[in-house]
Amino acid sequence: MILYYEGNYRKKMAEACSRFYSAVMEQDLSHDGDFNLFQHLINCVPKETPQGTLVTKINKSSARKIDLAIAGIMAFDRWSDFRSEDPVKEPEAPKFIQI
Repeated sequence: MILYYEGNYRKKMAEACSRFYSAVMEQDLSHDGDFNLFQHLINCVPKETPQGTLVTKINKSSARKIDLAIAGIMAFDRWSDFRSEDPVKEPEAPKFIQI
C-alpha cells in the first residue's frame, strides 16, 4: 500500500515532528535499537520556523544523514492519523425477534 504524505509542507512536518517528539518524551514510542536509525535521529537539529519546529541537518552540505529519522517521523504521523480515525463499524448481524 502506498500512502501520500505532504512532507514538503512545513506546517504538516512541524506538526508531525511535534507529535513524534511528544511520543518519545512520554515513552509511547520506542524502536528496536537499530544503530542507523539512532545515528540519524541524533544527527537531527531542531529549526524554529513560523509554522513550528522542524528537524533538519546541521547544514545542507553535511554528510550526516537524517533520512531514517524523517521517514520515522512521517511513518509515525501517518500511523497516528490512521489510529485516530473512526474505525469502520462492522454491520450488525440481523437480530431475531419473537412476536
